[in-house]
This record gives sequence, structure tokens and C-alpha cells, in this order.
Amino acid sequence: MKAASDLLARTLRGDLAWTATDSWDAHVLATAADHHGVGPLVWRALQSHGTRPHGLYEIFAAARHVDLAHEILRCRETARVLDAFRARGLDVLLVKGAALAYSVYDEAWLRPRVDTDLLVDSGSLVAANRLLQSLGYAPAPDISTGEFVSHQVAYAHRDRHGLSHLIDLHWKTANPQLLADALPFAILWRDAIEVRRNELRGRAPSLAASLLLACVHRLAHHQQHERLVWLFDIHLLAGALDDDGWNRFTSTARERGIIAVCRSGLEAASARLGTVVPDHVLSALDVTGEEEPSRVYTERTQRRLDVLLADLRWLPRWRDRLRLLAEHAFPPASFVMARYAARRRVLLPVLYAHRLVTGAWKWLRA
Repeated sequence: MKAASDLLARTLRGDLAWTATDSWDAHVLATAADHHGVGPLVWRALQSHGTRPHGLYEIFAAARHVDLAHEILRCRETARVLDAFRARGLDVLLVKGAALAYSVYDEAWLRPRVDTDLLVDSGSLVAANRLLQSLGYAPAPDISTGEFVSHQVAYAHRDRHGLSHLIDLHWKTANPQLLADALPFAILWRDAIEVRRNELRGRAPSLAASLLLACVHRLAHHQQHERLVWLFDIHLLAGALDDDGWNRFTSTARERGIIAVCRSGLEAASARLGTVVPDHVLSALDVTGEEEPSRVYTERTQRRLDVLLADLRWLPRWRDRLRLLAEHAFPPASFVMARYAARRRVLLPVLYAHRLVTGAWKWLRA
């Protein structure tokens, strides 16, 4: 898979010399492209290069027709949701993949995504929940939530065409306590930009703020699973910033204590995709000799146990620490029932015990 991801990275950089050889497997590359979320981008690169590698092109072409059809329906549905928020007077931001699909990507279908991420202020959470349910969305029971363990709720809705739409409603941009409040809604809202695509009209974080989010998201939630699409997000955002944007990016990174994760994201994109980062930006993101908390995510792989211990140290009150432990150990009953596909609540004590015993090793593995 490493060799396949390297070929895909070369393609995203514009190097398609490998297509002239037969030393690759079409199905392996297609699988890797789906895993990395860059299938549409690779297909466009092949199109632009005027090459059609036998087998690979056909696989990509068939998938792209599906992507395009899904995006048409997804855009309409997202527009319906954003219009409803606007009609209710609720401030909401498109974030992560959805925001980038409609701002820095030429075509929204070029940015695959499973769900649409929305960010609201915590004070609007109850109203947002009611709004989504009035639009036919139901909370997904198989994602654990709480005051500390997770700062999002997933909702699902199936439209009249049979397509399932998933919305992740966030009130904080990351789950680990160390990074959860690094980029609060108020900061992202104050310089938000308008995004438009067909009938869709909404607001998203500025390009500089979106780059901050992309760098934080890469390590806060997916440190062990580097996907090329996340690096390509960073690549596009970096290429879109002007001097003022870079200044806002670096100053906010320093003010919010996320210099290390931001530098890591830019360096990874530069190494894999050739992203050009101004020297003065890298200098501004130098944390040599500084005890910035976010450095822990760049110095070694964080086990789930490491993240938990860091969260416990970060929370100032023992009451909050105990609450966090309880939310990890005893998530909502609906979550446990959904995870085990159980129908009888009488089984809950056994299911909780099984979850604790069998899940312990996941907290220790790297």
C-alpha cells in the first residue's frame, strides 16, 4: 500500500511518468485511491494528462459518474439544511471537507466525504438539534457523546431518492481536551467567508482558519491514519493564501497554542505533495525551545491512553476529570445497544463489562 500511495502522491504533484510502465496493479491503485480519498483527483489528473492507463481509467471513470450524481443530491440537501438554519436565525459554519469542497476545490465532487460537518456555538446546540430533527434527521445512536468525551452528534436522513445524508453537528472542533478549545466558534465566525455553489449558500471559516483546522484535524483525530486527501486540503489552502492570510494563520496559531501541529501539517504536505510554504511562515512556526502543549502530537504517536492522560492533566477540576473517565467507561446505553445490535436492555450490564474487558487493549496499542 505504501508503494501505491507514493504513486498517487506523484500523480497529485503532476508526475504521471509511471503510467507509461506496467509495474503497477490497477485494482491495488484504485483501492489505495479510495482509501486516501483522492480517486476523483487522480482521475482528473489522468484526464488532464491525456493518458488512459488500461484498467485503471475504466475503474476511475465508473466511480466518477457515481460521485457526480451523489454530489448533485448532496449539494441540494446541504442547501436545504443551511437555508433552514438561516431562516431560524441560527449561526452555523460549514467546516472540514464540506467547507473545502465548496471553497477551494474547482468542483465539489473532487472532494469525497462521507458526511457534512457543521459547527455551531454551544449555546445554539439545543435549537440546532430541534431544527435537524424537524428536517427529518435522526440522531445516530452508535456515536458516543458527552460533555467531555466527544463534542459532536451525528444525524442521518434518507432522501426520496434513497440516498443517505449524514451530518456531524459539532460545538467544538476537536475532541481531545488539549485541542478542543483551540479554535472556538466565535473566533472562526468573526472572519468567516461566504461560500456559494449552485443553490447552496452558507458560511465557512476563512481560508487561513480552514488551514488551521485542517492541520489540527490531521493530528487530533487521525494521527495514525495519514490520508492524502487531508494533505491535499492543506496543499490547496496553502496555495490560496496571500501574505495577509499567512500572517493571520501564523499569529492565530501562536495565540491559540497550536504552532507545532500547524508546522507538522505544512511540512507533511510539502514532503508528499510539493506544497510551497514561505520561509517566513516556517520561521514563525518554529517552536524550538518552547513548551507548547501541541508538540506532544508531533513528537510521537499518541495511544488512546496517552490522549486520555493528557486530557486528565489538562482539565483543571477533579469533578471534570471524573466525569471524563465515567463517559469513557460508561457511554450512553443507546450507544452500547447500537454497537452490539442488542434489543434487550437487560443485557446492558453484560455488554458494558464485555466492552471494558475487550476494549482495554485498544487503549494501549500504538
